[in-house]
Amino acid sequence: MIQTVCQPPLRGMRILAVDDHPDLLEMLTVLLEQQGAEVIGCESAGAAFQVLVSGETLDAAVFDISMPDEDGLTLLGRLRRLESDRVGHLPVVALTAHVTSDMERRCRDAGFDHYLSKPVAPAELFDVLKRLATLH
Repeated sequence: MIQTVCQPPLRGMRILAVDDHPDLLEMLTVLLEQQGAEVIGCESAGAAFQVLVSGETLDAAVFDISMPDEDGLTLLGRLRRLESDRVGHLPVVALTAHVTSDMERRCRDAGFDHYLSKPVAPAELFDVLKRLATLH
């Protein structure tokens, strides 16, 4: 009898998770880690940008859109400008509770690779991250 071993879908991935709500960031971190990912969690766009410029090797990122001081759209703009000076593209998923067609358009226009509304279905998030990372 052949036995198959299920590997966690995000095994080996390094993911940057950014959300200004500590409880939501913790939940997101736990969900991703349970699927095998190594997660770097940040509660602000400023802290996330420091990770991005540090040269950390990342496979994907998840940015909350609505954060004080600097929102996810602005953070993504800074990341994409940074990428234009380097080789490579980090896949980034937008997470937002503001579910409107305008917000989805704004996220895509800003350069997000995918858009998901909160509350996010964990299986959908895992699938999107795995698919985007394989394109990376």
